[in-house]
Amino acid sequence: MVTVPVGLVRVILIEQPAKLITKNTFYMKAIIMNSKFALLLIAGIFALSGFDRPGAHSVQISIDNELIQEMYVHSRSKAPAFQLDPSKNYKELTVRYNECGRTVDGRRLTLTDKNGQELKTWRFEGATAGFKDAMTCQVKDMLSFAKAGNNELRLSYASNDFPEGSHILTLEVKSLATASGQ
Repeated sequence: MVTVPVGLVRVILIEQPAKLITKNTFYMKAIIMNSKFALLLIAGIFALSGFDRPGAHSVQISIDNELIQEMYVHSRSKAPAFQLDPSKNYKELTVRYNECGRTVDGRRLTLTDKNGQELKTWRFEGATAGFKDAMTCQVKDMLSFAKAGNNELRLSYASNDFPEGSHILTLEVKSLATASGQ
């Protein structure tokens, strides 16, 4: 092999790219493995970060059969706000609350003012599971608690199995003077 210089050049030219390909393949595999690890690390960080993730509880809230809010409820949830205009003559507010599909009893909706003062509690007896049985309240009952300086009403859900409850909706009531255009 060594005796023919042309052969050596030919052998070097053939062997050298093969070595480069082997080295390049090794480096490419290392880069790909490191990239996969970095991607897994980034995915793990996002999974554990503060993004809203589905919780065990979920709620659907409607006014006059129009869905105004649907969300998963967990300890970091912030209750959404809804602008309640008295001039629109809403009839009823309906809440469907799902405690992870469990059968619960002693369900209740509590209306409080912005200072946490309890204004009214609606009780719903009987055992139910999931979104099966809705809880309905008359909007006019809620509006009766909205006074000057107290236009923020908070609605919370609780049950015998979930006594600490959860704030599920803030109703921001437009003043009657504003609503009628005065």
